Amino acid sequence: MDIQKFAQLCKKIVQGSDVSAFINNESRHSSKIAEMARDQRVLPLWAYAVTAKDDMSARSVDKIVQTPVNYLMTNMRMKAQLLEIDKHLQGTNIRPILLKGAVQLFDGVYPSIGMRYMADIDILVNDEKFGLALRELGYVQKNPSICDNYDTYGKPILKLGQRHLTPVMRPNDSVTIEPHLLAVDPMYLHLFPRDFASTAIPTPGCSQLMQPSRQNYMIVALIHGLLHDRDRLDGALLLRSLIECELLYEQFSELEKEALTQHFLKCRSQSFFIAWRALADWLFLGDKLAHRRSIGSFILITEFKLRARGYRTVFLVSVVNRIFAFMNFRYWSSGGVVRDGLRFIQKDFWTRVFDKFNNALRG
Repeated sequence: MDIQKFAQLCKKIVQGSDVSAFINNESRHSSKIAEMARDQRVLPLWAYAVTAKDDMSARSVDKIVQTPVNYLMTNMRMKAQLLEIDKHLQGTNIRPILLKGAVQLFDGVYPSIGMRYMADIDILVNDEKFGLALRELGYVQKNPSICDNYDTYGKPILKLGQRHLTPVMRPNDSVTIEPHLLAVDPMYLHLFPRDFASTAIPTPGCSQLMQPSRQNYMIVALIHGLLHDRDRLDGALLLRSLIECELLYEQFSELEKEALTQHFLKCRSQSFFIAWRALADWLFLGDKLAHRRSIGSFILITEFKLRARGYRTVFLVSVVNRIFAFMNFRYWSSGGVVRDGLRFIQKDFWTRVFDKFNNALRG
């Protein structure tokens, strides 16, 4: 199955369309489709599609796909974690802002919170007391050997090029919490809305936890989904992010869409916005001429096609993007070169690179 057809199928699943006929026709390719869903971080969607709704916990689909109820229970446990934190913060003036998938647990675009693949919980921290509150709840650093820096007042300080502190978790938790001091990579702060914190709104069902305004959530989702990690070996230009952004954009009024356009225009990044819309129209609407809208559109669509082919092309694209990153002045001024340079002297970094390279050779 090509990536366009698969993307359109996933979007239909989220929208509640009946895709059973298509699944029956493609049953002989179910394992390959499951692998594609895994690589694109949309396994929960595929699980909902291939498992009968009235028997959603009866069986595992295959070795890769869990039952929908497993994804649902995992995300419900994450939501319970956040509700516990919210309750613990009551009576204080600590109001952290949820980011990315954490928002989807409370105010999502999916019919069920179990449809969203979650790898961790991202929270923007605006008060150093939040770390103390987490410790009171039993959270400890996942990697005790990594030490965060603090100033003389006990306020955490980011290392050059970083955006979050060391992840924390408890022994029985399924995922880590990443306390962010920056919502996006320093390299993309020029796109970050200045009113992000001041326009944050209460998270539904919470008294202390906040979430970004709808437009600011969209801007950060685009930065994460289309720009972050494109010079890494995984985690970039994933279908999960593109579907989320498209569903949210479709809910926007014309005034909201215009405001979003103006934001990127003021940031002198209108080409990025044009390229995103071209990719979305090519992917979800099948627009065969979308790549002609701009040079950026051609590059983004081509890169997405290459990444969808497998490890070999992902490895190649990541290396090319890393070379271009070194020619970007923002990569140097934001501290990215220092951050990545420190990785080069770590043994586990080269172990991961070697493993990825072997996977690329195996195709």
